[in-house]
Amino acid sequence: MVTLLRSVGHVLEKVDGNRSVYLKGAASEVWKEVKRNRNKNAIFFEFIEIERNNILKEYKVGEFIVYPMDCSEKWRKADYPMPFGERVLSQSVLIQEAVDWWESLLYEVETKAETRLRTTVRRRRPARRNRKAG
Repeated sequence: MVTLLRSVGHVLEKVDGNRSVYLKGAASEVWKEVKRNRNKNAIFFEFIEIERNNILKEYKVGEFIVYPMDCSEKWRKADYPMPFGERVLSQSVLIQEAVDWWESLLYEVETKAETRLRTTVRRRRPARRNRKAG
């Protein structure tokens, strides 16, 4: 799940950004703001990014070694606590916070892209002349 959460940013840049110059510019602007405000965006830097790298590069989850699990009901219901900053939260809570963070970020990107598009369209539109009624 964490790897999928991280892939949202890659898709935004590589797929959506290539589809629209307005999305690419808006995403770049928002991403620079995310990097400038690491504390405000801790769910990305302290959970999504770190856990994705731990899983893919070190085969660890939340500082625990990952072992293959069986698919029994016991394991499907597992929702282990994980450190996050100074808090300890369940995996499901962290994942929900990450999803909410992405939804908010994507809304901001879409809003900025729409504003860029509307501004461009207005600039291209010929000025209307006022006609005086005779």
